[in-house]
Amino acid sequence: MPQTQSDQAQVAQLTLDLEALQPFLHPEVAGRKPLLVLKNEAMAGEPGLSKFGEPVRYVTRAEAGDRPWFEFTALKVEGETARAEFRYPVEGVDGRVELRKSAGAWKVESHSIREK
Repeated sequence: MPQTQSDQAQVAQLTLDLEALQPFLHPEVAGRKPLLVLKNEAMAGEPGLSKFGEPVRYVTRAEAGDRPWFEFTALKVEGETARAEFRYPVEGVDGRVELRKSAGAWKVESHSIREK
């Protein structure tokens, strides 16, 4: 079954909303809102994601300049399973999320976040 934009968006949103990731996002710090997400091959298109109650902003690395950015380094949906890998360099973290689709809804099965 091919990956759909909807599946990609749901998996990406669940990744951004991962409870374990929240302590690293710091929306109270100047320059962290809106969340900047890098445009790359892993994040095909620009699905309508949101964080901190507002849409994320897709930018190139050059457009981000010295502002903090979040990057999906991999996002793969295969049938009823999905995996997302990400990094947030300003906080020195990267991580991985494994998801499974059940009854039409994606749910996080496992995750790991590593501080460098």
